[in-house]
Amino acid sequence: MYVQKSSGYKIDFIPNDSLVNTQWALSKISAYEAWEITQGADTVIVSVIDTGIDYKHPDLVNKVLLIVAKRVPTPRAGIKK
Repeated sequence: MYVQKSSGYKIDFIPNDSLVNTQWALSKISAYEAWEITQGADTVIVSVIDTGIDYKHPDLVNKVLLIVAKRVPTPRAGIKK
């Protein structure tokens, strides 16, 4: 008979965000498991189209490329130019 003590596992990488425990979506999208594979790189570019981003947030300062596009109105149905 062979017996081995059961081992508990925990993540090696802990984000330096003091509010990480309040961010419910991280476990929902398996972010903790993903961080075991990689923590990203400065060379990765992610595009997010969102009107609610706080580009002045300390975590995002100098990391957000802000492009302000001129809104072009589209003609409504039934309206002739």
